[in-house]
Amino acid sequence: MAEQRKHFYNDHKLQGYLLVALIVLELVLVALLLSFMYVEINRIIEGHLYRLHNTNTASWPEMLLLLASAMAVFMIVNIAALYIAHLIWGRYVKQTIRLFSAGLDRIIALDFSGRLDSTPGHHQIIDLLETWFAKEQGRNRQIARQVERLNSFGDGPLTDRQRREMQQILDQYRNLLSD
Repeated sequence: MAEQRKHFYNDHKLQGYLLVALIVLELVLVALLLSFMYVEINRIIEGHLYRLHNTNTASWPEMLLLLASAMAVFMIVNIAALYIAHLIWGRYVKQTIRLFSAGLDRIIALDFSGRLDSTPGHHQIIDLLETWFAKEQGRNRQIARQVERLNSFGDGPLTDRQRREMQQILDQYRNLLSD
């Protein structure tokens, strides 16, 4: 348990979009809240303007109720926005992990045919996996060519030139396997 993972999953592009969206939401929400409070407080003051010296009427309870309801709406909208951001982020992480796991399953099965099933502009780790996958496909094609060249020698006795050529092919094959 001492060696826990220290790298946290992040995607600056998506997280940046979510952050900008939440900041814009906060600014719009504060502006709407302030304008609503201005209009409502003016209404309360206008209603009590000519009853100012009457001790039985107090506008404080109305203002506090207005403030409490405005803050409740503010909190509900913020919680809803954070929940939506959580859903978007969770879906993105699950999709990235699904794509990465599918790529790893193909690698474990040594299936280098075709391309990985990913969407363009996805997380960087998927792009790295696709790049590695394409590199391995190329390396496998080169290995298959080398093996085919070896098969072309047949079963008969070899000349010195054929032995040198076979040694060269085997060296190239060994290099491809060690990369």
